[in-house]
Amino acid sequence: MIQFIAVYLCIVPAWPIALAVPVTPGTLTFLGNGYNILFGNPEGDLRTGSGDPGLLITRKIFDFSYDDKKMSLDGRYTVPDQVIMSSRESCRPSVTTAVFEGTKSYQDELKHYVKQLGNSGTTLSGYEFSKSEKYVVTSQSTNVRHHVFFDEVTTCNFGRARYVTELAFTDRFPLSRDFVASACALPTTFDLVEYMRFLDTWGTHIVSEMDIGTKTIKRSQTDYKTLVKFARTIAEHYSANGESISLDMASLRGRLRTEPALFDVLVETLTLGDATRAEPLSLELIGIGEVFDIDYWQLMDRYVSEGLCPAGGDENLNSKRANLVRAMEAYPGWHNAQKSLNPVVQTAITWPVGTYSLPMTNGMSGCPNSAFFWQTGRRFQDTQDLFASNDWSDPCHLMGPYARNNVQQNFCSKTDAVVSEGDTPEWDAGEYCIFKKGSCPSGFSEGWIKWDDQDALNGNTQSGVLPDGVYDHNTLIYYCCREDGDPITPILLPTQDPFFLFRKNDVCQAVQAMSLIEEWFKWDGEDNFVDFTRYYGGSHPYVDSRDDDHKIYYCYYY
Repeated sequence: MIQFIAVYLCIVPAWPIALAVPVTPGTLTFLGNGYNILFGNPEGDLRTGSGDPGLLITRKIFDFSYDDKKMSLDGRYTVPDQVIMSSRESCRPSVTTAVFEGTKSYQDELKHYVKQLGNSGTTLSGYEFSKSEKYVVTSQSTNVRHHVFFDEVTTCNFGRARYVTELAFTDRFPLSRDFVASACALPTTFDLVEYMRFLDTWGTHIVSEMDIGTKTIKRSQTDYKTLVKFARTIAEHYSANGESISLDMASLRGRLRTEPALFDVLVETLTLGDATRAEPLSLELIGIGEVFDIDYWQLMDRYVSEGLCPAGGDENLNSKRANLVRAMEAYPGWHNAQKSLNPVVQTAITWPVGTYSLPMTNGMSGCPNSAFFWQTGRRFQDTQDLFASNDWSDPCHLMGPYARNNVQQNFCSKTDAVVSEGDTPEWDAGEYCIFKKGSCPSGFSEGWIKWDDQDALNGNTQSGVLPDGVYDHNTLIYYCCREDGDPITPILLPTQDPFFLFRKNDVCQAVQAMSLIEEWFKWDGEDNFVDFTRYYGGSHPYVDSRDDDHKIYYCYYY
């Protein structure tokens, strides 16, 4: 008697692989059964905790007989006349890895374990497994929550079995009685409802081959931000358009498969089979329309005599097979299935983490638009009045106002180190400076510049939020500078609005997708006959200086 044995897929801790797992003939009952690839999933059924929901264990299509007392190739097991089986007593565990970021790449991984033979995979391509609960959960995790997953798959293969389709004609292989009755009852003219019901009942495919053994999947996850940071670290497999950084997952996937440490959150461990019973590791399918070939209906006379089919039923096989092609094309829409896709793995280019200040531009917004509110401030400097000679470049996009004998510096300050989860982790390596506000961001060093403002009737004032400094009758402002990269290599910063950085050395830092103008402002300091004051120290912007007269270079990006 044929036993029907369910495949159980459970979430358990990892277990040691046994050296020997018996392959019982009962495992072979899955051969010749219907399989619904729309609702199937080799990772199991979340609702019931059982095996592949696409495997229709009560819908046998290819019937079995045991008249020939046929044995497996190693002589250990009795197998059906219609089956060839090879088995082994032990196996060496095999470990593979996979990375998927969306339903398309998840689907591609599942296809390694459920393969469609011949042309049967073209009609439903892109819809496979899409109505399974596990697929829906994965879609939410990848396409909505933007998780990327890493699988470590350990398999032990204990054998392989296949239905010998090439002998179906010569050896007059039988079909199951209930399938024959259903197939013969199908109308010869296309009826959408009838053919949809037939596919729901019998599946879209038939299991014709399978590997047998055990499988464990350890699944971990990470987020987009981690992978973008990794890609930028290795300087490969990404592109930036000024607003976002996008990963080329097709080229990066192979590298990520060797980087399990990036996926530091263990989500689940899935186990198929155990030390006492092997289960199907992978299935190979033929389309259900293939069974309407005359090769599989060599016992039609018997089916007619048993009242399962009308006389001449074999004459309608071709029309029913054509109808099934139409039915398969309509099947995803009938169940409102959505085609798989991979989202673009990308992160927005935002102002980096940390606290800092930038010079305010004379644009409409003054400060760049961002997800946070820039705190603004102003410092009015009363510079040398007698023979005043402040000067500036043309153009000069500083907010001002400025004149020959005074200047107002205006500031945009980011006072929250981390604004949102999507913040770019750090400033890029390069050669540039920003104003210091709090601690310098990672990778920067601190420095300062001091201005000797007008002594007599000094009119210095300030208001709002200012960079770190000393603001009295003179002005001292702190900076954060770095010179750990080539200024010709563009860094990534938001491009929606103009902004300033300071030139650190000989040239301005390039910024991805931004045009650049080098500008300058020269302060005329107090004219002192004898002056031993230090006017700058540490790591500071490049200064053309004659005593207390400072010419500082601004890099304007637009």
